[in-house]
Amino acid sequence: MYSSKERLKKRTGKNKVDRPEFLKLLVQEYRTTKSSEAKRQVLANLANFAYDPINYEWLRNLDVVQLFLEELASADEKIVEFAIGGLCNLCLAGSLSRRWACPGGVSDWLTAARSQRGRRRCGSLRCGSSVSVERLVTRDDVESFAKLSGDFNPIHFTDKKPIVHGALLNSFLSGVIGTKLPGPGTILSSQNFRYPNPCYAEDIIVIQVSVERLRKITTCEYRISRKSDDATLMEGSAKVIIRMPSG
Repeated sequence: MYSSKERLKKRTGKNKVDRPEFLKLLVQEYRTTKSSEAKRQVLANLANFAYDPINYEWLRNLDVVQLFLEELASADEKIVEFAIGGLCNLCLAGSLSRRWACPGGVSDWLTAARSQRGRRRCGSLRCGSSVSVERLVTRDDVESFAKLSGDFNPIHFTDKKPIVHGALLNSFLSGVIGTKLPGPGTILSSQNFRYPNPCYAEDIIVIQVSVERLRKITTCEYRISRKSDDATLMEGSAKVIIRMPSG
């Protein structure tokens, strides 16, 4: 770390591969290997080498910045993580970081990465796709929602078993639909629901959402239940439009 080239030569010895050659071998292995695990290990190594300024010249000659930029659009989350790490480590290398501002630089590649991930997310949705999320509904949740909505109906503030606002349950559902399934970019078009049983503050609830019909307007069905006795607290269906989030 922060060595001189002279010290590197002394540490390398006569019969070992020197640093520039080793970096070259790493890049060659990354470009040719078919193993996903090998790619992750090699890219992680390259990202680590990008931390030391002594390697900047060699990394530039090997066009490692371009390699990192290309992998921002990878389907492998680990590969993307290592690519971002490598670029962050190189951010102080003036001649390398200036490359990012050029056409085809990091902003263009990030846009491409977001677009590809959005397409992969939409492409991975299937009829029957489902998600289940648990959460505790607290008295503080009820009080905060009352302040936000203006609904201070006394049934929500009894000492023993305050009833949770139905609209609060619906907002928890909205959070799951908008972030989990179908996920980011989902817009609610219409909704049908009912509340068969009351939810009480300090209940642990289970929010279940499934995709039942996948079209231009997608249909999701959902159920919110109390974990302790599996009582249905809210159930229904929603029609949603799925759009890829913009950059």
